[in-house]
Amino acid sequence: CEIDAFVSPKDIGISAVSSVKKSEIARVAKLPQLDLPCFSGYVLMFQSFWELFDCNVHKRSDLDDVQRFSYFRTSLKGEPSTLIANIQLTSDNYLVARDLIMKRYGDKDRIIHEHYRKLLALNPKNETLADLKSFLDDLEVHKRGLATQGKTVDSYGDLLAFILMEKFSPSLRRILAREHRESAWTCTELSAVLQQEIQAMEQEGKNKSSDPS
Repeated sequence: CEIDAFVSPKDIGISAVSSVKKSEIARVAKLPQLDLPCFSGYVLMFQSFWELFDCNVHKRSDLDDVQRFSYFRTSLKGEPSTLIANIQLTSDNYLVARDLIMKRYGDKDRIIHEHYRKLLALNPKNETLADLKSFLDDLEVHKRGLATQGKTVDSYGDLLAFILMEKFSPSLRRILAREHRESAWTCTELSAVLQQEIQAMEQEGKNKSSDPS
């Protein structure tokens, strides 16, 4: 988000200029424009949003809490923006608004559940090379996301791996099983074997393209 240098009382949710100290309005009236991250409410994007905002605004010693609150408010879109829309722009309310947003979108259990929900929704589609690459990329994204929350996809033993394997066609499952040679799977093992199959498909494609016949 690019934050405009001029912020009007209407922009910051102040219904009347007299409701806020003139000194506080002056401090946010002409803030320097910053290219800040935007957050629209997708829970899996909150951690990266906050880390960038924390670095660029929250920890800056040259800003006071009124200025931080102004930047924070204008970095929020959609539902998060509505959530704090009626909180008056004051120094004391910056942490009130921040904590409200963090409680709603930074909840660890909610983030973990969303990662698992996304994993269960993975779909290899037509099992083309591009489809399998996308499947593996998404699998790795959510594995890393869970790891940042102190969880691993192998926490549930072979259950999640079994569910993901069932999304593949019988023919692809047989191919992957030949590489694995074990009856039980973990998601880590599934990722490794799927990567091998992708590499084999890529090599096959190269061989076909270089075949003069």
